[in-house]
Parts: sequence; structure tokens; C-alpha cells
Amino acid sequence: MAVSQSSTGRRGVSTTLTAEVFKDVIGALRSDDNSNRVLDKRASPRVGLRTKLAVVAGPGGAFDAPPVEVWLRDLSAGGIGIVHNREMERGAPFVAHLPRRQGSALRVLYEVAHCKRLAKDLYSIGARLSRILP
Repeated sequence: MAVSQSSTGRRGVSTTLTAEVFKDVIGALRSDDNSNRVLDKRASPRVGLRTKLAVVAGPGGAFDAPPVEVWLRDLSAGGIGIVHNREMERGAPFVAHLPRRQGSALRVLYEVAHCKRLAKDLYSIGARLSRILP
């Protein structure tokens, strides 16, 4: 994995988010969940990742539309941060498709917790992990 540093000085990891990387990161973050994070108000620790991610949003949970690419910002055991060119409503579900080395993609269901406009046609979206789909 390559480590990158943005112009704001924030460090992130630039990699492809495969199902295997997802499971490794979530496992490591869960093991760190009991650490003493006095200054962090988040429910669980997160790691910055900078990569494209395929997601499918569907009205009423019908996730049969073709995937669209978004930018992954960060990942935690309980959620995900993405940047998308479309606004998403709070509570809206979407599925992240994480490729596997072999077999079909791992599909992870998320629910939008917040959506903030960054610029014209650019939104920062935070979502809670609902469940891993079969």
C-alpha cells in the first residue's frame, strides 16, 4: 500500500479496497476499539483511504442499477466516508461493491448518516454499516 499526504497534511492510504483489505482493516480497527481515544468523539476509530469505490444506490433497496464510482475517504468498523457527485438523503441505503481476488464482489450495505455539500456537484457523505449482504 502506498501512503499519500494531502495538501492539508492529512495522511491517507492509497490502495484498491478489495474485500480482503476491507476485512483486514475492519478487523484491525475493531481490535483498537477499546483504546483510550480521549480527544476523538467518534464511536469507533477510522483509517483514511483514498481510492475509487463502486457503489449502487437504489430507491427502496432495489440495488439493480449499474454501480457508480465514488471516492472513498475513510473507513471504520461502523461506517464509511465517501465523496460523491450526487447528494444522498439521510437514511438512504447504498451497497458498496468490494472486488475479491477470486469470486464475486463482497457487497456491504450502508445507510447514509449525513451528507454535506462541498462544492457544486460534490458531496461528503458519511454512512453507517448496516450489514454484509450474502
